[in-house]
Amino acid sequence: MISLIVAFAIGAPAVIFLAYNSFSILNEQKSVMSEKTYRMHRQLLITLIFQLLVPTITLFAPYSIVTAFIIAGAEDFGCNVFRGKQ
Repeated sequence: MISLIVAFAIGAPAVIFLAYNSFSILNEQKSVMSEKTYRMHRQLLITLIFQLLVPTITLFAPYSIVTAFIIAGAEDFGCNVFRGKQ
């Protein structure tokens, strides 16, 4: 679990930095591209970012929720909900 947190803590800023730089470079190159090519590159860059975010979120979210429950001391939270206990 700790390795997942460390990987996310290192990876998230790196992804943000690379995405920002990619959009900056794309905007700098806008003058030498046709409008259609620029739109295509921009759309592909956005798609690439979503392809990176979806697996990251779906892998990290369950571990985060479980960790939050453990830290809060609610190890049997799911069982109590189904039994109707508070």
